[in-house]
Amino acid sequence: MIIQSVTPDNGSAEGKWIALIIGCILLIAMVALPYHQSNDEGVKLESHQVLITDLTQDDLAMIAELRLAYEEIYDIQAESTEENAWPEIAYLADEWLPPFVQDQSWERRGKHQWQHLGSGVYLGLKVKKEGAASFIFNAKGNEIELWLNSELMSTTISPAPISWNESELIQQHWMQVVFPAHDTHLN
Repeated sequence: MIIQSVTPDNGSAEGKWIALIIGCILLIAMVALPYHQSNDEGVKLESHQVLITDLTQDDLAMIAELRLAYEEIYDIQAESTEENAWPEIAYLADEWLPPFVQDQSWERRGKHQWQHLGSGVYLGLKVKKEGAASFIFNAKGNEIELWLNSELMSTTISPAPISWNESELIQQHWMQVVFPAHDTHLN
């Protein structure tokens, strides 16, 4: 009688190879991780600028709405047959375009009173102290340009209109929102 030893097929050899491969992947990841970190040190801010990552949640929520509104406003203007035919606030509210529509989100974010300053520039002044800051945004460029002022409210503004001049905005304590370079896919 011939006796032959048969090893059980329990997958131990394959398991060792899988463990070795997983170990190699983890080792490569551990070595490569420091080279794959985000580097925001290159963003040089002037005194009138603020990085989007330094804003409050209410301001970030308003900026998200303004970015969506920018796309819609830009498209509306591009489809218009008239030159410089930017949509008015009433039209944007009728289209249910946040943040221009007066809904619960509008109330929670500060009940902003919106004005069209002309040529694709819109001003939103908050009425309530809590919520997002007051905003000015320019929709006429290829990228959105946003300015905010946390202190300015619609009750504190003088009857004189706000100028869309960078030096005057800086003098009136408006802060320009800066988007990091790796954030360009959101523009």
